[in-house]
Amino acid sequence: MTIKPQQALAFNPPDLLIDRFCSTYNVTRKEALARFQETKKFLVICAADRYNAYSPSRAVDLMWHQFMLHSKDYFTFCEMIGGYIHHQPSETHEPKKYMKTLEALKEMFGEIDRHFWEENSSDCTSCESCYFG
Repeated sequence: MTIKPQQALAFNPPDLLIDRFCSTYNVTRKEALARFQETKKFLVICAADRYNAYSPSRAVDLMWHQFMLHSKDYFTFCEMIGGYIHHQPSETHEPKKYMKTLEALKEMFGEIDRHFWEENSSDCTSCESCYFG
């Protein structure tokens, strides 16, 4: 399956996801929607290269957690990008995977929004690029 990044980026989040994220993390709706957009970009690069693992920023990881709680919507999105993207926690920081993530984001989407992609990887996760058929 060929992934169409622009189609995936057009996927709209459920209002409840955004409302809960705003409430939980005390951010504006604009901030939450921008973070959701960056989360979709991360998931697209995971889907585009299922043989490598990528690591999200903390900002993206928090939204990814919220997105997965809306399992029907998350599953629908994953189907758009070729299959389920698993969330696999890691016990250690994985700077090489994070740098690879930044490189892949820049290659696929151009400029990186440093507001959401800081220099350090998330404490929590790396994306295990699995295809769940």
